[in-house]
Amino acid sequence: CSAVAGGAPAAVVMFYAPWCQHCKRFAPEYAAVAAAAGTATLAFARCDGVEHEDLARARVPRAAAEQAIPGDAHDVPSFPSFQLFRRGAKVAAFQGRPDRAALLAWVAHEAPPFATVEF
Repeated sequence: CSAVAGGAPAAVVMFYAPWCQHCKRFAPEYAAVAAAAGTATLAFARCDGVEHEDLARARVPRAAAEQAIPGDAHDVPSFPSFQLFRRGAKVAAFQGRPDRAALLAWVAHEAPPFATVEF
């Protein structure tokens, strides 16, 4: 979970639970998204929300210029959850049912100029 703490200029983080079947099924898809969209300035990370409940459930500071994000009172409302961080501050949360195309489109929309996603 170092990407959440500010280890990368920008990071997409998948919060998961080891017991979550949806998380297990989506893990290979997330790896494919990371391979397609990851750059030197956009990291992709996975964070065990059970082991790191302090990060998953804590209020994470947002960049001052960003708007409020739905579900901000409890940062991770369910597993899996996908969030974009810039310099350790949460700036966007993926909404909807995760699949490879939807997550790639979200990254391309939310993460420029960091992401270069080709479909």
